[in-house]
Amino acid sequence: MPVLIFSIFIFILFFKSLFVYFVQDDFYFLAITRIHTFSQFFSLFIPDPNNVWYRPLSSPVFFYLLKLLFGYNPFGFHLIVFVTHVFTIWLLYFFIKTILKNNLIALLSGLFYGIHQLHTVSLSWLATYPFILGPTMLLLTLIFFYKQKIYLSLLFFIFGLLSWEIIVIVPIILILFTILIEKQKKFLRITPFICLSVLLVIVRLVIFKTEVKTNLYSIQFSWEIISLFKFYLLRLVGLPMLITEMPNVEKIITLLLSGFFTIITIYGFYLSYIKRHLQKRIVLFLLLLMIIGIGPFLFLPNHIAPHYLSVALIGYAILSAYGIYEVILNIKHKKIISTIIILIFVINQYIGIDWTYKTHWIFQRAVLAKKLIENNQLIQKIGTEEYFSLGGENGYTALHK
Repeated sequence: MPVLIFSIFIFILFFKSLFVYFVQDDFYFLAITRIHTFSQFFSLFIPDPNNVWYRPLSSPVFFYLLKLLFGYNPFGFHLIVFVTHVFTIWLLYFFIKTILKNNLIALLSGLFYGIHQLHTVSLSWLATYPFILGPTMLLLTLIFFYKQKIYLSLLFFIFGLLSWEIIVIVPIILILFTILIEKQKKFLRITPFICLSVLLVIVRLVIFKTEVKTNLYSIQFSWEIISLFKFYLLRLVGLPMLITEMPNVEKIITLLLSGFFTIITIYGFYLSYIKRHLQKRIVLFLLLLMIIGIGPFLFLPNHIAPHYLSVALIGYAILSAYGIYEVILNIKHKKIISTIIILIFVINQYIGIDWTYKTHWIFQRAVLAKKLIENNQLIQKIGTEEYFSLGGENGYTALHK
């Protein structure tokens, strides 16, 4: 039943994402996966010095395998992305139900995570699949770690490292999980996770150091991290990018809805505190998970993107579910009030999702890329929107027979 509920919400709210065409970086991955031998396939796992990121499993391998299945039909790609996302939501539901033994908090956590507007770009732009698959691997790592199946936990941790670099922070999460959730001091089992994280850092930053010279991804330490933290926190609580450019009516509605939902959530924690059943260790773990999930991106001031927050969103979603549950627990007319609260969240996310579809540049470029390919206009002047839409010369390389 939870999977059905999550699937319905996802397919209704993000339906447009199923039909977004290949765009920009997608063509790079389509180009480099025109391979015919096993050695060429294996080379996809070797870090490319001409690439900033190292995400072989969620990027080139993802494109290679799905191209074998669906050819150059992006719908099939998007369908797999959606299935992965629904599976991640179910994993979150299962994880919370296992840890807290509370079905309602688990359901709300899955809902708040699954339909959040932060996923709009990740479900639409295939090159951002790492931000969908990464949380999947994180949750599988945590679930098997909790069940004491360390080898399976390590396996999915490795898959995570090969999907998204942010997974290197997982050892920190496991240490906090051991202390705050399990209330244990069994740190020796975390050693292989730490070693693998260090190994990936050495491989990527020393042995196969990137040769890309750009300020776009340069790491900077400055007081700007405060404003960046505020930026990302506002995205988590439900305020979309470019909110200042929204029509006044929509702007006021989303401010009121996100504000009301946040206040209700905080009130839930207040009720839990005064009634002396606040699970402080769990709340602290979730807060730290949210902060750790935001942390690495505070040092990338030249490349800001809300969809980076898919790990931090796990912490935020569970915290919100916990707070809302406490409110529901302490009020009369539980069904009516809980339905209203959930509707407030859903409506606000719908507004944010719709606004993202209207304003994010990736959707305009996807439409343009499809038009150019249909008209066989694969060669474009450098620096133009047409050029960027096709991923530079990669559009020609990927599709030229």
